[in-house]
Amino acid sequence: MNWQHVNVKINERKDFIDIWSMIKRLKTAYDGLKDKLKVY
Repeated sequence: MNWQHVNVKINERKDFIDIWSMIKRLKTAYDGLKDKLKVY
């Protein structure tokens, strides 16, 4: 078992999850903005 390789895989996955949660936060903020604009 190559632990270095496993660690790299885990880190890649973590970065991906961070990016994904950032995108979801942006989308939520964007949807909130759209709702606000719809009111006016």
